[in-house]
Amino acid sequence: CDLWEDILDSKIWDLPQQSGILPVLRLSYHHLPSYLKRCFAYCAIFPKDYEFYEKELVFLWIGGGIIRQSKNNEQLEDLGSQCFHDLVSRSIFQPSSRNSCKFVMHDLVHDLAQLVSGETIFRLEEANVISRRFERVRHSSYVRGGYDGRSKFEVFYQTENLRTFLPIRIRGGTICSYITGIVLSDLLPKFKRLRVLSLQRYYIGELLVSFEDLKLLRYLNLADTMIRTLPESTNSLLNLEILILRNCSRLKKLPSKMRNLINLHHLDIKGANLLREMPLGMQELKNLRTLSNFIVGKGEAVSGLEDLKNLKFLGGELCISGLENVNDSQKAREATLCEKQNLKTLSLEWGSQFDNSRDEVMEEYAVGVLDKLQPHKCIKNLTIKQYNGARFPSWLGDPLFSKMEVLKLENCWNCTSLPSLGLLSSLRELAIQGLTKLKSIGSEVYGKGFSKPFQSLEILSFENLPEWEYWDTNIKGNDHADHVEIFPRLHKLSIMECPKLSGKLPELLPSLGTLVVATCQKLVVSLSGFPVLCRLEVDTCKELVCRIPVDSKLIKTMTISNSSLLITGCKGMLYGSPTDSSMLKPMTISNILEFGKLTPGFEILETLAIGNSEQIKSWKQHGIFRSDKKPGQGLHMLAYPEEVSIEENCISLVSFPELIFPPNKLHSLRIGKSTALKSLPEAMMASNSLLERLRISRCDSLTFITRCKLPSSLKMLEILHCQNMQCLVDGIRFLEALEYLYIRDCPKLKSIPDSLHNLNILQSIYIWNCPSLVSFPERGLPNCISTVVIANCEKLEALPNDMHRLNFLEHLRIGQCPSILSFPEEGFPTNLASLVIGGDVKMYKGLIQWGLHRLTALRRLEIDGCPDDEVECFPNEEMGNCPNLASFPELGLPSSLTQLYIDHCPLLKKECKMDKGREWSKIAHIPCVEIDDKFIYEPQESANENF
Repeated sequence: CDLWEDILDSKIWDLPQQSGILPVLRLSYHHLPSYLKRCFAYCAIFPKDYEFYEKELVFLWIGGGIIRQSKNNEQLEDLGSQCFHDLVSRSIFQPSSRNSCKFVMHDLVHDLAQLVSGETIFRLEEANVISRRFERVRHSSYVRGGYDGRSKFEVFYQTENLRTFLPIRIRGGTICSYITGIVLSDLLPKFKRLRVLSLQRYYIGELLVSFEDLKLLRYLNLADTMIRTLPESTNSLLNLEILILRNCSRLKKLPSKMRNLINLHHLDIKGANLLREMPLGMQELKNLRTLSNFIVGKGEAVSGLEDLKNLKFLGGELCISGLENVNDSQKAREATLCEKQNLKTLSLEWGSQFDNSRDEVMEEYAVGVLDKLQPHKCIKNLTIKQYNGARFPSWLGDPLFSKMEVLKLENCWNCTSLPSLGLLSSLRELAIQGLTKLKSIGSEVYGKGFSKPFQSLEILSFENLPEWEYWDTNIKGNDHADHVEIFPRLHKLSIMECPKLSGKLPELLPSLGTLVVATCQKLVVSLSGFPVLCRLEVDTCKELVCRIPVDSKLIKTMTISNSSLLITGCKGMLYGSPTDSSMLKPMTISNILEFGKLTPGFEILETLAIGNSEQIKSWKQHGIFRSDKKPGQGLHMLAYPEEVSIEENCISLVSFPELIFPPNKLHSLRIGKSTALKSLPEAMMASNSLLERLRISRCDSLTFITRCKLPSSLKMLEILHCQNMQCLVDGIRFLEALEYLYIRDCPKLKSIPDSLHNLNILQSIYIWNCPSLVSFPERGLPNCISTVVIANCEKLEALPNDMHRLNFLEHLRIGQCPSILSFPEEGFPTNLASLVIGGDVKMYKGLIQWGLHRLTALRRLEIDGCPDDEVECFPNEEMGNCPNLASFPELGLPSSLTQLYIDHCPLLKKECKMDKGREWSKIAHIPCVEIDDKFIYEPQESANENF
């Protein structure tokens, strides 16, 4: 009662409401413990709608000093996890609707976080940057762009007390970005109090920052960068707790004195596949909680398996690779994996240089190593890869591993049998791949006398088992009378590249929903024992047997290719009734030599793809989609066909019947490689009000699209590689919804429809390799256009009229149009962001005289093949084949430039050498500079490397 009176009397209800935050939300914050208040306020560093992982945020809390050590010395990771789940339980964090593993904050909750964080949190995208008191900012973030230049970071020079520097990738944002070198060499060293530094996903070849200036750093994230080595100054980061080097695919070496980082708790090097060893002294990192990978190297000056003994707190995920370098199997025992109960995922990998040749000594040696690497019985996920022993150890398949859920045996070339995996009571997923000497899977795999083998298994896959011939699925009980039910919960079965496997699949799989069979030439696939099957993919098997209607009632997706199809209960290839396959939606048919009939049984088909069926000449003639009850009719009977694709070598197809496609249902139509096709179904074209995308490619007999109007609903029209196409559509002005027009490789196309300018929402037009095109319509392009690409049009004499009036045009590309002799007198629209001129275009002089300075929004400019006498000092962003170009403009390049590419300009290349060339100072601020296809910040030693 007193608590509720306190809430009622709280002054928080009287706070001003200008912020728009509900008082009840403020009150919920008011009653949070102080440690949760700190954690919650820090979350203002994220933009709204940002989705984050629990581990991601907990690591930031630890690195930023938000979580503090408790009196009972509880681990910070555990405290962080408790705080996170406390906030989840209070609905401050909510599971993301897009990804169940991520979390998000409601907009109102985010507003509250911004309010309570005050001036300590700063996001670069905020609107009130000018009024900020930056001396109070402690934690800052910004949305990472594709090319982050110097101007973006000017405000950070006022935040010398910064503790968190965090670039963030929002959903749909750039995957990999470039950052100006000035941030690394000049800005970051000024942050003497920095605790959290992330440069994740930046294209950084060499770290130009010295960590001598950042000794308070606790969290360093260089994931997905292109670094090859870490500077030796990394060894001075004695406070570092979290080092993330995930997916640093070019990283070759870790710092030699990494043993100095005694406070390191988390080291993530997963995906750094060029690492060949761990530096000497890893046993000194006794506080490590997670170590994603441990690479056993060669020689004396590296850490060995025995170093894992001292890492007693290891948990989570661990991959041990390079096991072929273990020269004493006793060292495997010293790793004491059986004592590391916090490990949940373990991968044991031998080198890929081992092949499937027999070496009995090496085989026995590998058996000894694997036997002594037995993990703790609490392990949940185990992978054994490229193991070259002849047999698996006795502990694999031991029922004591009752918590094992996932087991993968990959490329264990010399193993000829499997252990009793059916005894693993919790096993949900089993993958057997690349056991090239395995010939039989018999009763031993189920466990002798075990009544319920594989009782929890949901996913089972076999792949690349070239010698596998026999699979025993008819298991008897102890009295040899009762049949033992195997795989009662199996949901997905995949068998691929098992060419010698013969016979049939298990007779009864009551839970099977997905079946994938590929390259199993001797296997007969019968669907009779799969009552809930909903997805079927069969490619290159001996025979597919399907009883209609019994076996097809629930199938929603079917892909059949390179196989014989036997339908019992009817004639033809695919046959049904309205109740048989009423749920079937997508279907793909390819490389089937003979077609039968498709009756009204596929009424809810949404997607149909037909390819590599050279014998089809006409739907009517062949009866491929014809009902016996309604001759001459076909796909128009289908209720919901949204997408039809007829591509890949239907070279004999001449025509369609007018009623083949149902009106007002089809959304997408793709027709390709039908070289004999002379006409499209005009009735459908005229009446279909939902068709949005039409793509016609490699139909060499088509001279026009249609004599009538195209559907007004059309948004995308693509005409590709039609050798005899001469004209488009006279009624193009009726395409009021058209947004995208793409024409390529139509050598006989001479003109574009006069009414093009009437397409009021057209966004993009691409005309590529149409050598007979002479001119554009007199009235030019529609004002709404944003992208124009014109290339390889040899006879085109002029660009479209009035281009300077296209106020929404942002991207313009002109290339290989030698007949264009002059630059437009009125110039280009000043809002252009990207301008590319290449090949033999003779308009450079006019472009220079008109003045590039007028293009104030320009971020990308590409000039290729410019005449030597017209360029001595040219302010472009991409220059190619300009051998006499020796310098940039005296006043430098525009500060807005973020990309610079220089090709085959030897004089300029010499002057652009980093820190040495006379022109270096003019380009140092540009995030992405490539000279002759080489990023300027790549280490010199990498010039001749191949990755």
